[in-house]
Order: sequence, then structure tokens, then C-alpha cells
Amino acid sequence: MTDAQDKFKQWLTGTALPFWAARGFDPSARRFAERLDVDGAAVQDLPFRLMVQGRQIASFAMASLNGYGPPECVEMARLVCGTMIENYWSADGRPGWVFSLDSDGTVADPTRDTYAHAFALFALAWASQLEPGDSSVRAEYHRLAAETLDFLDEEAAVSGTDFQGYRTALPDPGGLSQNPHMHLFEALLGWFEVSGESEFLSRAKALVDLALERMINPTSGALFESYQNGWAPRLDPLERIIEPGHCHEWAWLLLRYGRLSGQDMLEPAERLYRFALSHGEDGDHMVFDQLLADGKVHKAGKRIWPQSEALKADAAFARLGDPDAEMRISRRIAALFDSFLDRPVSGAWIDHFDARGAAKVDYIPASTLYHLAFTVEALDPDAQTSACR
Repeated sequence: MTDAQDKFKQWLTGTALPFWAARGFDPSARRFAERLDVDGAAVQDLPFRLMVQGRQIASFAMASLNGYGPPECVEMARLVCGTMIENYWSADGRPGWVFSLDSDGTVADPTRDTYAHAFALFALAWASQLEPGDSSVRAEYHRLAAETLDFLDEEAAVSGTDFQGYRTALPDPGGLSQNPHMHLFEALLGWFEVSGESEFLSRAKALVDLALERMINPTSGALFESYQNGWAPRLDPLERIIEPGHCHEWAWLLLRYGRLSGQDMLEPAERLYRFALSHGEDGDHMVFDQLLADGKVHKAGKRIWPQSEALKADAAFARLGDPDAEMRISRRIAALFDSFLDRPVSGAWIDHFDARGAAKVDYIPASTLYHLAFTVEALDPDAQTSACR
């Protein structure tokens, strides 16, 4: 591990996770905070999204399994996973997970969002690893994961003679998006690693095939964020948006799938990675928010999560012998500390800067912890969990 990687790991374990365990968890409501204010206090007067609860459960579970976080990480993840199931699953009497709750626990938004379902699956996979293999709780998590996938197949799948993915949400807003499919892919890989069951890997393969056939440009490696129905590109060139952070994220996930399945994923992963490296970052290896189809910068702001996902891809390609990847890792970590981390309070972050370097948000989103925690795991040669291997 390089000095930069060690610094990043020490910050997560010694500063960030203790801070979020103390400030970002509500023991009376048994849930994680949606966001903190600039003083580090939990913000209460807004909906609590399923996606954030799922991300935090997974982050604290992974941290506890690796010995990263304080001892209370285990119990927090277990408690909130139980609360997530109790309060979000079929909360309005209909199948599926509701999108968000008000602070009093009533349903704020009953939308069935595919992206949020992916993070419920992801949380269940990680939380199950905190339980004994023969426990009733672990069996319940497995059963609920299967029910979630059945719901998506029955209610959200795009109709057709072959698999065309899932609608973005129900009610259907029209159009299709790559991002829910990417996180379903991530969750399915997690469930395959937990269970060893081939069905999860088969489902992951269907998403790989869809991405290669419909989403990822076979020549350039560009990946649009959204599509018309039928996976046709948007008509307006200004709607053909590419987020280079997602190119990095898909590259990392494809290589992970390749290790698990034995299928060679190097060529498509490298296409995505090289496109993002060529077009998606500045001279300091800071990743831009958005590009257009021709690779030109559309939005030059910078968020934490694309920097984190680029680090995951760098880690994967470093292991494959890329001679420049370790240099990129050191420079990206340095940029995180120079611009994003330990601001406005220690253990927190400024999530988003505009093109001029001014902060775009006046709060600290909890959802960012997922990106940072799993990036540390991906970089850590001593990690005990297998999500990055």
C-alpha cells in the first residue's frame, strides 16, 4: 500500500467512520441521517430515502467486516437493516420498496425506483454477512432479495421477447437509464459472492450483455446516462450526456465480474477506462461531472463520487499491470484531501464544486460515504471482504 492509500484508509477508519457513527445515526429512530448541516448536525426536516439507508447499511457492514470502523458499526448496520425492511418494504400495502419516508415514518414518496431497489439488494447482501450462515435472519434477507428481484421482473421489466432491462421507476417516467442497471449489477455480484448461487451470476451476465449490446459504444467506450425507450440514443445532442465517473465504475465492475465468472472483460473495461481518462479529467486527474458524445466537457464541476470511482478503476488496472495507475491513485487521493475531505468539519466532506472551484452545496450528504468507504476497500490489499477482488 502506498503512503497515499494508507493515509486514505487511516482517515476513513480513524476519522470519518467514527464521526458518522456518532453524528449520522439516530438510535431512537434506528436509521441513518440523510444529511448533516455544515456544523455536523443531522438534518431532520426532509424525507429519508431508501437509497441512503441502503448505502449506509452496506458501508457500515463492510467496515465492520474489515475491522475499519468502531465496534458499534455492526449493531448499527443490523438495526437499520431491520428498520429498512420494516418501514420501506411494502409500506403502503403494495409490493416493492417505497422511495422515501417522512421523519415520522409515514410514506413520503411511494415511487418504486429501480435504483433504490438496487441499493436495498446491496444492503441485504452486506448485512447478511454479519449473520451466521444458518441463521433465520440471513435466510430472511435471502428471501427478501429474491422477492425484490421477482418484483422487478414482474412489474418493472421492459416488455419484449428478450431481456431489455428495467424501467427507471414506477409509475414509468418514460425513457431508460444505465445507472439503475449498473447498481443492480453491483448488488447481484454481491449476492453471488455471499451465496455462491449461480442464479445471481446469470442475472449479472444478462446485465453485462445488455450493457455491451445497448449502452457502451463498441468503438469509443462512451456510455450515455439516459436513452429513449428501446435503448435508442436521445435525439437532442445536449441530452446525450456521459458521466465519466460511471465509465470508471462500469469498468471496475466489469473486471470484478470477469474475475467471478471467468469471462474475459478486459477489452470492454479498458474501452470505458481509456475514454474516461482521455476526455473526462483535467491535468490534475480530477474527474469532470459531464461530457457530451464527442468527448467535450459539458459540465466542468467536480463531485467526490467520480473521483472515488476513478480510484476503483485505477486499483483494478494497477493489479493488471498498468504502469501509470499507481501514479494516478496517488494524485487522485491527494486531490481528495486538497479539495473535498475534512470540510466543513473533520470527518465530513464538501460533495460538489462548480467549474470555478466554489462549493455547490451547503450540506453534507450521507450518501457519499458509500463511495469513499468502498473505494478504500478496493484500494486495500489487506481487505477481508471480496467485493474488490
